[in-house]
Amino acid sequence: RVNMTETQVKEYLSEEIRRKWLAVDRIVATPSGKSMPTVPREVVEQQLWGAAEYLVRSGVLDHVVELLATIAMLHDVVTDRMVDELAKNVIRPLGLLIDGLTRTSLVEVIGRALADPELEKALVEAKEDKKISIRTLISLLNDAEVRRGLYITLVLLKALGKSAKEI
Repeated sequence: RVNMTETQVKEYLSEEIRRKWLAVDRIVATPSGKSMPTVPREVVEQQLWGAAEYLVRSGVLDHVVELLATIAMLHDVVTDRMVDELAKNVIRPLGLLIDGLTRTSLVEVIGRALADPELEKALVEAKEDKKISIRTLISLLNDAEVRRGLYITLVLLKALGKSAKEI
C-alpha cells in the first residue's frame, strides 16, 4: 500500500471508513438505559483515527476549518439591527412577492406569452429595424387577444400605481 497514488489512497480510506462506520451502527442497550457500542474501544479509536486521517488527507478538514472561521467572523459582524433590517427590507417584501405570484396565474401567463412564436417573430423584426407602421399598430388593436393583453397590462399598471402610492 506504500506505492498507492493519492487518488487510490483517498478511495481506500473512504471505503475503509464506510466499512468501519457500518460496524459502529450496531448499538445495544445497557441495564442503565444508556447505549454503548458493541465493538471494543480500541477498534473505535482506530476508526476515529482513520476518519481523522481521511479528513486531513482529502483536504475536507481544511474546508471545515475555513467554513467555521467564516461563520465565526459573520457572527462577530452581524448585529441584531442588521438582521431586523434584512428581514424588514428584503425577506418580508420577497415573501409578499412570492405569495402574490403563487396566488395568481400571472407567472404562468407571462411564461406562456414569452414562449409564443409570434413574439419571437416580432422581436426579430424589431431587431432588424423593420418599419412598423401606425397602420400595423392600429390593426393590432382590432385583435381581441391584443385588447385582452392591453387590458391586463393597464390593470397591472393601475395596481402598481396604487401600491406605489401606499408606500
